[in-house]
Amino acid sequence: MKRPVVVTPASPLTPLVSGRSQFARAQKFHQQARPWTAMTRLTATMLLGLLSTVSAQAQSPTSTDSVSADTAALLERLSDPGFGLRQRALQQLLQQARTTTGLQTLGAALENNANPEAARRIIEVLELAWRDTDFRDPQAQQISEILESAAVSRHWYLAEASRDILDRLWQRRVELAIAELNRLKVPMEPRDPTLLWKTSERSSSMFGADPTSDQHLKIYIDETWPTDPRAFQLLQRLQGLAVWSRIGGGLVSLYKIDGNPLSVEQTALLKGIFGDLRIQERGRVCLGVLQDGLVDGGVGVPIGRVEKDSSADRAGLKSGDLIQALNGQKLRDFDDLVKLLRQFKVGDTITMTVIPQVFTPRRGFGVPFPPDEPPNPDDGTRTPKEVKVTLRGWYEPDSDKPAVPEPAPPQAPERQPE
Repeated sequence: MKRPVVVTPASPLTPLVSGRSQFARAQKFHQQARPWTAMTRLTATMLLGLLSTVSAQAQSPTSTDSVSADTAALLERLSDPGFGLRQRALQQLLQQARTTTGLQTLGAALENNANPEAARRIIEVLELAWRDTDFRDPQAQQISEILESAAVSRHWYLAEASRDILDRLWQRRVELAIAELNRLKVPMEPRDPTLLWKTSERSSSMFGADPTSDQHLKIYIDETWPTDPRAFQLLQRLQGLAVWSRIGGGLVSLYKIDGNPLSVEQTALLKGIFGDLRIQERGRVCLGVLQDGLVDGGVGVPIGRVEKDSSADRAGLKSGDLIQALNGQKLRDFDDLVKLLRQFKVGDTITMTVIPQVFTPRRGFGVPFPPDEPPNPDDGTRTPKEVKVTLRGWYEPDSDKPAVPEPAPPQAPERQPE
């Protein structure tokens, strides 16, 4: 007896079946597929509901769940065709942004609202309020924190708009960061951020601001650095100063003093923000001299500038002097001086071998004497001498004087003579 040939149902060789068998197979397939059909219908219903919800949110400019009714109405009026109605709504929102409660409402609306149009309008109001508010006012700090939080939002449109404002108003951001660093007792000079924007003869050279002037921010990171991680976060908000310094404006320097608590990762992050040249690693003592980089080196340290009331200034060192040795050890360049100074502590006295007035400093340029010019035997010019220097620290301890002066009260208008 021959075995029957078995073929697949998809094969054209499949024999025809009777109508009854075909109906039975179709009924069986329908019963097996019924659960999957019901699940498919349920999934489709859920997707349609979700799409309807998203569409409804997109059509509504604001969400009443996250914005109060009054704030939502004002935001709606910003897109009204009438110019006068838009202006009145803007003024009311700005008044709201100048109060603590109003800013809390706008901040919560910005944080919880997923609508791009509503977020854009709130951001614009916050920018106008932040621009017109003095950095000493509490509202300025409150707006700053709202924008800083929004800059790391999960909503890309909100984060991008907030970062754009922080970049445009970077000076306000720097002022607020310095003011808060002062409250955390971080040593720095100048302590008043408004001095950074003032120009002077010492800040107008082709090399940018003089590092010893008030147009150059100097922050000292030593063993007294606050343990609060907020301080390091505020340092990163000074990034605008680093960008400004690259185009010839005022500068910023961070001095890492021996004993500071910063980790290797934190130091690398700061170097990525400010650049390697802005992060100076130093010992606990400061001589207070600025090297003249345009004078040929290899024979000592040419002094281009002496910081006022520093260790060098009190010892009588002047611009144009050449430091040849420290405690009998010859110096080839500024790096040798920095390395030797790291061996001492505040209050130590050292002996420096100095040749007075070897060159004439001229606004950053060193003009050395001609090599064939003989020294003057009468006044002892260019004759080495020993100078005793008592070493001081990098900054003075905090005083009772406020770091940031209070804003001047508005003056009453003078009465005109009748």
